Amino acid sequence: MKVMSLDNVDLIINKGLCSGCGSCTVICKKNCIRMKNGINYNYPCIDDTLCNSCGLCLKVCPGNRILERLISKNLLSLNIQDVLNNYVACSSDDKIRYNAASGGVISSLIIFLLQQKYIDGAICVKQDDSNSLANKSFIATSEFEVLQASGSRYSPVSNCEAIKGILYDNKAYAFIGKPCEIDAINEMQKYLPELKKKIKIKISIMCACTPSRKGTLKLLRDLNIDPSKVVKLSYRGNGWPGYFRVETKDGKQRVIPYLKAWNNTLSKYSCLRCIVCDDPLGNGADITVGDAWDQKLFQNNSGLSAVIIRTETGRKYMNMAIENNVVSVENVSANDICRFQKSLIRKTDKAVSNIIAYNLVFLNKLNLKEVYIQFGHNIKIYYSLFRRVIRFLIYKISIKC
Repeated sequence: MKVMSLDNVDLIINKGLCSGCGSCTVICKKNCIRMKNGINYNYPCIDDTLCNSCGLCLKVCPGNRILERLISKNLLSLNIQDVLNNYVACSSDDKIRYNAASGGVISSLIIFLLQQKYIDGAICVKQDDSNSLANKSFIATSEFEVLQASGSRYSPVSNCEAIKGILYDNKAYAFIGKPCEIDAINEMQKYLPELKKKIKIKISIMCACTPSRKGTLKLLRDLNIDPSKVVKLSYRGNGWPGYFRVETKDGKQRVIPYLKAWNNTLSKYSCLRCIVCDDPLGNGADITVGDAWDQKLFQNNSGLSAVIIRTETGRKYMNMAIENNVVSVENVSANDICRFQKSLIRKTDKAVSNIIAYNLVFLNKLNLKEVYIQFGHNIKIYYSLFRRVIRFLIYKISIKC
């Protein structure tokens, strides 16, 4: 087993908190970190002969910040009230809306910003052309390329790696990613001033978790599909909530409703980092976008997005899109956002159990008096905490293996 280093991202890997974002590969001045595609997730590999223990990779790592919050027992709040605007929204282009994960807001906004020359490209994710089961972070510079990235990708990708490709040009970009990746970008901008000028807008996707590669493979097994025969795989799109759709080399297609694919399979393949995540709504973004899960809205099968405008930058660009009829919006309340995203909001109910279980398993710390103050005589909560401890222990063992 590799010896854990306390001054680079090896620490975060061993604490089970690496999200595989790839920010460490961008910030490393020695170029001694590369991302490896593991059986389950992506993770950084460090060439110890080159590492000078500068600590920059730890400083930008979103896993390091959640580790600090778990130790201090001070997790983030969801921050839904203190925002500029909340919307339900959709693309004004019916085709974009139909093929998107929800309402097509991100695709339409990025295409508009490209066409108006506010940005030169957008860092986003699509299916890897060389491996149909893998994802690829890339820079979209045209409407065609933006639409290639339309729809969610429920498997690992190191989205921040694409930042390497923009550091030395004079262009402007948008970044679309998960909350942990947005957090990494915000930190990298502190140490790479040129990056602050380049990324004009950061858009976060509401995120429950990133399923491991085994989740996708399980879906393929359920469909009796040989993974080597897959030529195209999409997790959402073709209406809302959409479908998990696979196309094979012989031209055949197999389809599962998205909600069945997610609830029965993909959501069960989460990592520890995602379980303890305290930022599912992308607090650090200019704009956060996700599904507007509302039974009343299921009648509209083209999809609607829940949109949180967090900064003046986000409001400026969204207002431009609204004024130019690129997207249609309706104001909603913070309570509506909570209603749309009940499953993410409920993650806060597990925060105390996460803190206690993590501190016990990974930090060997347990304050019985504190536990009693939190839970009292509620046997049901103690049982839930016990199950969480066992689950975390399994994660810890798997890391050591």
